[in-house]
Amino acid sequence: MNRPNRLQRVGRIAFYALASLLLCILAGLGVTGAIDSTQPVRWGTFTEESCESRARGGCRSLGTWVSDDGTITRREVYLDGRTEPGGIVRAGYRPAGIIDHDNDIVHTEVGIGGGVWMPWVFAAGFLGCTVAKAYEWGHLRPASLYARGRGRHVRPPG
Repeated sequence: MNRPNRLQRVGRIAFYALASLLLCILAGLGVTGAIDSTQPVRWGTFTEESCESRARGGCRSLGTWVSDDGTITRREVYLDGRTEPGGIVRAGYRPAGIIDHDNDIVHTEVGIGGGVWMPWVFAAGFLGCTVAKAYEWGHLRPASLYARGRGRHVRPPG
């Protein structure tokens, strides 16, 4: 393995710093989602009134959400999910939730549970990629070398 030049070393340090930051953000989102999952969900109906274009195609639904009992109405809210044909879908909202409290987003039945597990799935995948890169760059050694007492200060021949 060739020794990395200065630019490669700086790039790898930047990669580790950004990877650490991203993993901390994902962990924070995971913890926040876990805390939010303990809050009661108010279910209701989201009615799409318009659709904002997205940069990568498709659109983002904007509309009104009304709770099943009619006590809460939220106007100009975004939908985390897709509407049914006709622009109406069942959606939930957590009035006391950390994430849902001030931002104007309601979630479909599928999306309401994603805040708990989705950040952890992304964190695990990204951690796996980071570890693979560290192994590729020679910053990690196989565990078998450590078990045989050859993990530290062992330089490959040549």
